[in-house]
Amino acid sequence: MRISQENVHRRGTPCHQPSPSQGPQAIDRLNFPKFARLRTRRDFKLLKTERKRFIGRVLVIEYRTDYGEMARLGISAPRKIGHAPFRNRFKRLVREVFRLCHQNLPPILIHVLPKKGLQEISLDLIATDFKDFAHALSESSTTASR
Repeated sequence: MRISQENVHRRGTPCHQPSPSQGPQAIDRLNFPKFARLRTRRDFKLLKTERKRFIGRVLVIEYRTDYGEMARLGISAPRKIGHAPFRNRFKRLVREVFRLCHQNLPPILIHVLPKKGLQEISLDLIATDFKDFAHALSESSTTASR
């Protein structure tokens, strides 16, 4: 008796669940595309040339205004702030806050770092710092245009 070799290398059984690329993560990725991120060393060096700083309660935001067509975000989470799950959560929360408010920001390069001695992090704390940053940015742009 001969068995068909058609599905020899196939793993698992077919299911009717959507693949991971069709789930809710794909929608979030569309709202925070690659071109909205600082990804390369060159991007971060460009930011370092003429940066300004905003220091909030839980974030240190380095930024450079009047660059490009849209706001772009880079995140650094050094090992000093905690173990990997804490660092990953920090980055996830920062991306979410940026995703929600990036349309309100001018063309700007933003590099977000956690403040030293950070023990606890929440979406509310990060959102508050971003709101304060956007407010300070709008105030500085209005005084510069006068």
